[in-house]
Amino acid sequence: YEVTAEAVTEGYQYTAEHGPNCQAPPVRYGDDLFVACTDGTLRRFNPHSGRLRDQVDLGSPLYTAPVFADNRFWITPWSGHVVCGSL
Repeated sequence: YEVTAEAVTEGYQYTAEHGPNCQAPPVRYGDDLFVACTDGTLRRFNPHSGRLRDQVDLGSPLYTAPVFADNRFWITPWSGHVVCGSL
C-alpha cells in the first residue's frame, strides 16, 4: 500500500477519552493491522474498515511494536518479559 498526502483525509487531537495511548507504530501482518497500546492491550484491526477484530491484554504497558513470524507474535511489555503468542 502506498500512503500519499491525498490518502490522509483528516487528523484529530488525541485525548485520554479516546482510549489508551499508543507509543509504538502500527504493524501490518497478513490481513491485519496490529497496534500495541500503553494499557497493555495488543489490538488487531481490519486495515480496510478500521474495525477492531480482537484484542489481548498482556497485563503490562506496551511501548514497542510486535514482531511476527509463522502466525506468532513476540513483544516485550514494560514488565521486561518477552511474550510470544499465536494468532
